[in-house]
Amino acid sequence: MKDWAKAEAALKQLTVAPFTYDLTTDFGDNFVANRENNIESVFEIQLNDVGGTNPWSGENANESLGVTTAQEFAPSEVAGWFEVSPTDKLFNEFQVEKTVGGALDPRMYATLAWDYPGSVFYNKPFSAFTLQFGYKSMFKKYQNYMQDNELSGTSGAANYTSSNNERALRFADIELLLAEALTMQDRAGEAYPFVQDVRTRANLGLLAAGLSKDAMMAEIRHQRFLEFAREGQRFYDLKRWGLLQQEVTNSDKVGKQFYVPLKHDYFPIPQGEINSNTAMKQNDLWK
Repeated sequence: MKDWAKAEAALKQLTVAPFTYDLTTDFGDNFVANRENNIESVFEIQLNDVGGTNPWSGENANESLGVTTAQEFAPSEVAGWFEVSPTDKLFNEFQVEKTVGGALDPRMYATLAWDYPGSVFYNKPFSAFTLQFGYKSMFKKYQNYMQDNELSGTSGAANYTSSNNERALRFADIELLLAEALTMQDRAGEAYPFVQDVRTRANLGLLAAGLSKDAMMAEIRHQRFLEFAREGQRFYDLKRWGLLQQEVTNSDKVGKQFYVPLKHDYFPIPQGEINSNTAMKQNDLWK
């Protein structure tokens, strides 16, 4: 809605008492099953591979309460369907800025698996995997990569199911959204502590003083790209920033030629909803 003042007021509530949210020391703790509901988690979808053993059962009583996302995203070498692949744009973006010690951004190691010395994925050397789409990496976030494969759930109770909670809203998101709301009200100076908090966790240096509104927004866009890869934020961020068409057009994504500007910025309204409410009209470009 771009109502920056109301966004600021709402987001600021979570940065003060009685709330005690903070960033975890280790970025990777937000995406593994044994670090669920931590200090950074504002809203978390609770999952567990209990109940039935068949995640695709048509009868609810026989279904597991976990999800199959990890198995669907995993490579075929570990019983996965490999439905999602990070592009090299993300792989390269992580290397734009090194840490204060000259190392790669630690978020890269928590987000991606790729072929570097000593790289291990599902207890195998990364060289044992075939990159199906020609990109350099695979997603590590939310994968049960500490196991040998995704055949069994995290607790072994169900087939292919993961009990690794999806973190729907993290405090890092609150901080970067608040920084954006402040910056878009021409108060970039007040955004510094929130952006710097995210940078400091990634062991990045101090932001240069006196950044303009445009420069601060460029930094926020860069940090959101790295911080929330695989977390379902990117599409909506780009749409809010008015950059969706530009980004898709200039991307290295497979299938980008099928994107129709404006039409694919929105989902079609399901026909069932239109049938049940005669006042509802289909989005024009989906008619």
